[in-house]
Amino acid sequence: MIHFERISIGHQNYLMNELTFNSAIRIAKTASDKIEQRLTVFLQDILADAELPLRMTVQERYFLLLNYLNVQQGTILDVQQDVSSYLITDSKEWQTEYTRAAITVRQLTGYDAELLEKHCTNIADWMAASMAIQLFDADSEMPPLAHNDMSEEERQQRFFERLEFFKDLTVSGFERYYALLQVGNAQMESLVRLSYDSQGIVLRGADDAPCRFCPSSTFYGIIGQLDGYFNQ
Repeated sequence: MIHFERISIGHQNYLMNELTFNSAIRIAKTASDKIEQRLTVFLQDILADAELPLRMTVQERYFLLLNYLNVQQGTILDVQQDVSSYLITDSKEWQTEYTRAAITVRQLTGYDAELLEKHCTNIADWMAASMAIQLFDADSEMPPLAHNDMSEEERQQRFFERLEFFKDLTVSGFERYYALLQVGNAQMESLVRLSYDSQGIVLRGADDAPCRFCPSSTFYGIIGQLDGYFNQ
């Protein structure tokens, strides 16, 4: 059995447990291109909490995955993957929201990541849709950001309303908001550096090279073989 130290992020404490065989199979049975869904199942098991992985930020989700991989090093489950360059070591205050003048940018959550994965098919989709979830301009006519008190249907409707707002912008208007989104995200980066490609969320390391980390990165031996079997 692998031992994990408690991890504190902001006001939240996390204590991971080793992944169970049953949840590893659940992950393997989930389509291999649904990385965010797979990550949710992974975190639900190792944290023993069904809701927390959807409420926590995407930074926290990937930070926990990388720390899990780090702890596996030197054990029988070592997958020989160095993740240290993808963890931010500079000390920075933890923020889930950044505001400058009328602009507010909030961090993506696990729920948001699954929504993006469901509706985005290319990098342009990911860029526009993440902006629709994260950014609000109080001096504009854009619809407000969705909030947790909304029903599932209301949150989906708000997402599409906001997405249409950003898609209807002029090129210069879109560029302005995207630059502001990048500033906000950079200010909130304190665990990992997030980016996108056509397939979804990637992490950028110290050399700025992008890399995709998946829950299947933790698989070893027979579980790795079964993952390949289920996704032939």
